Amino acid sequence: MVDLPDPNDADQAVLGRATVFDDSHILVSAARVVVQPSLPRWTPAPGARAGRALVGYAFAPLGRSVLRAAGRGRPRDGRATPRVLLCFGGSDPHDVTARLGSVLATDPRWSVDLVVGPDYRGAAEVLGLAVSREPPDLVERLVAADVAVLGAGTIKFEAAALGVPAVLVAVADNQVPVGPPFAATGAASWAGDGRRVDPATVVELLAALALDPGRRMEMARRGPEVVPGDGARRIVAATMAGTIKEDAE
Repeated sequence: MVDLPDPNDADQAVLGRATVFDDSHILVSAARVVVQPSLPRWTPAPGARAGRALVGYAFAPLGRSVLRAAGRGRPRDGRATPRVLLCFGGSDPHDVTARLGSVLATDPRWSVDLVVGPDYRGAAEVLGLAVSREPPDLVERLVAADVAVLGAGTIKFEAAALGVPAVLVAVADNQVPVGPPFAATGAASWAGDGRRVDPATVVELLAALALDPGRRMEMARRGPEVVPGDGARRIVAATMAGTIKEDAE
């Protein structure tokens, strides 16, 4: 299995027998199996071909901690003050955390759990925002949230599988094209590029979810339909099926 920033860095002989993640559509050679879990279609680059393409959000591989918690993230209709989780990745180099957190975390209509990764070096703490750095219970915090405001990376899959309504923003260039089609499934809302979007737009989208239990419930129901959570099993099954067939031949 090959999962590299640039899959072309692997030897072509390896790629020809491998299951290859090609989220960015930059593979330029043959692979036995291509996995594209971040978009609803795989668009091969010139020279790329695959014996089989595993395409779509159902193939998003999730960790065991998420799978164990699946089914427990549901909106709490009776909570007076909605709980909102903000998380924009491990490093957040453009400091979307401070840019949006300074507005979202001070709104009295909800309480905010602001999470940053181990490599975060932004200004959130300087601005007086209370942050949790790389908490070991991130999955539990996500489950406990009524709504999450997230970067449009891997964590969007985790929120959807857990049934947690989410507002997504891009925090890196590669997240800009993947956010809108994911939101189009109904499993999340798309706010835009978090490095540039007007914070008021994010506030508006968050309020539309946080203050409407009916909308939250619908998004919570839709999430696990879009991301069932067993992507790793599906990928392994497809890989092993091919291996068994080749070995038999």
